[in-house]
Amino acid sequence: MNFEFHVRGLEDAIVETLSTSGNFGRSEIDLYQGELSSAEDVRKALGNQARRFPLILVAYGSTGKPELSPATGTAYGSPRTYSMPCSITILALDRVTRGTEERSTRGVYALLSDAMEAITDRHFYATRGGVPVLNETSIESQLDELVLLNKQPMVIEGIDYLARIPNAVAYALIFSTAFDFTSTDRRRTRTISAINFGIDTKRVGQLSDTAPGVHPEG
Repeated sequence: MNFEFHVRGLEDAIVETLSTSGNFGRSEIDLYQGELSSAEDVRKALGNQARRFPLILVAYGSTGKPELSPATGTAYGSPRTYSMPCSITILALDRVTRGTEERSTRGVYALLSDAMEAITDRHFYATRGGVPVLNETSIESQLDELVLLNKQPMVIEGIDYLARIPNAVAYALIFSTAFDFTSTDRRRTRTISAINFGIDTKRVGQLSDTAPGVHPEG
């Protein structure tokens, strides 16, 4: 499967996992389509999202240096498998850090805590059509037909404070994982259409029995 399959699959699987966990109540869960390079980018992208709070957004972060897996090379042009380390970011946004009954909101800390419980150390699977499969029983019964989206479990790398914007607080929960990418088979196939050979009957008896080739009887 290609790069897009794994990236989209991981994002979709995480969104569905959070959406079906039952811990987020009325929180909205979606994909983040903006930039993650700076707090200013986040402020611009999220400045008009307050009406959706409390809000969880999932985004593919970055890819580290790929490594050949296995490290030894293959025959020239043969497909090679690369281990692609990457990060997934979960943005948690609300009006406050700590929710209370009086404020009728959960707060960012609770959102982060629930996301950690739902995602940490998980492996995700999808059908070959890209549909996430989350049910453990379904995974076990269809394992040979499913694609493993991340060969390494989801490992917490840290929680970053992103920004305080008017009536909003934003934190980023960052996970690392990895998936396999296999390159295209670039071997050239050569077809032999015919082999022509002849027998020189005039030289019968002149070749030793151990000489290579065809030895007609005299």
